[in-house]
Amino acid sequence: MPRRPAVALVTCRDLPHLDPDDAPLVAALARLGVEAKAVVWDDSSADWSAFDLSVVRSTWDFSRRRGRFVQWAESVSRIENPAAAIRWNTDKHYLAALGGAGVPVIPTDWLEPSANLSS
Repeated sequence: MPRRPAVALVTCRDLPHLDPDDAPLVAALARLGVEAKAVVWDDSSADWSAFDLSVVRSTWDFSRRRGRFVQWAESVSRIENPAAAIRWNTDKHYLAALGGAGVPVIPTDWLEPSANLSS
């Protein structure tokens, strides 16, 4: 019997079993013969090579450690969300680039990470 394809549904420590909106993916993929598993992106024990594909889903903590997250994405060889797209999309300045190209975007005030927002 052939091995079932294995997919890592990438998440964060706050949602180790995925965001509730993403959780149904596990059963849906199983019906298609795919073994899906939630895996925390910064779990040092995760063996990304054990998966045929990794798909970024619930990685909501990336903004606090964007550099590390992008570095992680660059280290995963079989990832559906290419590292270049992750690098571009996780820096929300891409919205300004889209707006400058004529794409409608919501009005945005840019607060740089170095800004001191304490009162």
